[in-house]
Amino acid sequence: RPEISDKSIKFQIKFTAGISGKNPDFKKSEILLGREKADYSFDKKTGIISIDYNAEYSGKFTWFFRIFDTDGFAAEVLTVPVWIEETPFEWENAFMYQLMTDRFSNGDKSNDSPLPDIDEKANWQGGDFQGIIDRIDDNYFSDMGVNVLWISSPIANTENPGKGMGGDTRYYAPYHSYWPIATGWTNELHLPGLDSPIEKHFGSEEKLHELIQKAHKKGIRVMFDFVPNHVHTDSYLWKTYKNRGWFNMAEEGFPKNSNGGYTCGWEKPVECWFTDYLADINYQNDEAMEAVINHLIWMIQEFDIDGLRLDAIRLMKIDFTSSLKAAIQRKVTTTGILFYMIGETFTGDMGWEEIGDYLGESKLDGQFDFPLYHHIVRTFLLQSEDFETFTEFLKTNDYRYQNDFYKGSIMGNFIGKHDVARALSLANKDFDGVSSQGGAEADQKVWENSPKLPEEELPFKKMRNALTFMFTHPGIPIIYQGDEFGMPGANDP
Repeated sequence: RPEISDKSIKFQIKFTAGISGKNPDFKKSEILLGREKADYSFDKKTGIISIDYNAEYSGKFTWFFRIFDTDGFAAEVLTVPVWIEETPFEWENAFMYQLMTDRFSNGDKSNDSPLPDIDEKANWQGGDFQGIIDRIDDNYFSDMGVNVLWISSPIANTENPGKGMGGDTRYYAPYHSYWPIATGWTNELHLPGLDSPIEKHFGSEEKLHELIQKAHKKGIRVMFDFVPNHVHTDSYLWKTYKNRGWFNMAEEGFPKNSNGGYTCGWEKPVECWFTDYLADINYQNDEAMEAVINHLIWMIQEFDIDGLRLDAIRLMKIDFTSSLKAAIQRKVTTTGILFYMIGETFTGDMGWEEIGDYLGESKLDGQFDFPLYHHIVRTFLLQSEDFETFTEFLKTNDYRYQNDFYKGSIMGNFIGKHDVARALSLANKDFDGVSSQGGAEADQKVWENSPKLPEEELPFKKMRNALTFMFTHPGIPIIYQGDEFGMPGANDP
């Protein structure tokens, strides 16, 4: 473990020769602090590499070691993250802000390129890394007290539009970044046909590095959204491995879609495809598992992030979650700093078992507390549930995850996110006034008669009460962009 005194950081790592007994080749090797060459000393007799560094500011400092021996063989990449902070950070005290990169702030109009013939609401709108950097620079997040940013998956998406799910005949651009084509990219494997693994609508790899470095200097952790369940059929993985058992194909007796998968069969949640262009990964295949986890470890180390939000976690074998956690514990948490992983298991108001099954020391650190969400909305925003009912629910819900599943779990609390109608519009009863998700009416009002900003104070007061409860309740409070001031809106998109 590093020794930290004021802004002084000292630690040692030991090079152990392979079977050939060769020494490290420092001409080929990389020892970096951030993205710059780091100062170090090496004792040839002991094989110890020593770091003695005096920081000029607080924040995160991560050393990156890629060591080759004189025969050209490389050791596994080692990262050593260290935080210098006045008050040590704990995830239990986090305040997380969720932003959808494309819909947050347009800082660089040169990367704006909406797709032709797609409704503006379902198209790229120009938000990018530069827009987030601008808000970091002007202390928008720091002034709010935010110390964790959750941003959209930065991994490149298809350049083609796609039709919606089920009977939805509208076409969408992948502005949400959930149609990846660069999954599988690592230092060792640059996927053919791609100049970069990063979504070009958001910016460059350099801009993403800048975003994370600037956030870290402000004491803000950065989490990526990540899509492990599927890849787009435009992806290298699908095109190369679709006939090698890497993807869940329709079983005998089930209808096949145009690519051979079984679409939206929720009685088979692990095997089903969202649409016929989102190929569902088969995590019973060891090669597929290894490819995705290697990609994730590369992404974590390359961009020096602090956590992951994992999409649609219950639609995959739990083997993926436990395998990823084991890899992160071995390769990322080298200094004991928790790399926080939170999963999305979209449930109703009593979905404890579905959520809790994925929590554990060898699984996820937390999940989004959907049962709590439904009750907060009904109690504070819709006012269809009285406080006596809410209190009885809390007696069951409070610490249910810690007591019944994983003592160390740190849950995520929210009243708004990208998959549900806006909290303010629910409070204004712009929809059916009963459903915590707005119901069918919230789907319809996306396209016509979208909710407007309320003229009365009451919906804002309801929302403030809901946020007050959320911020004083155990777990991580998560604000969805725009909810900090009250933004109206219906369902996706």
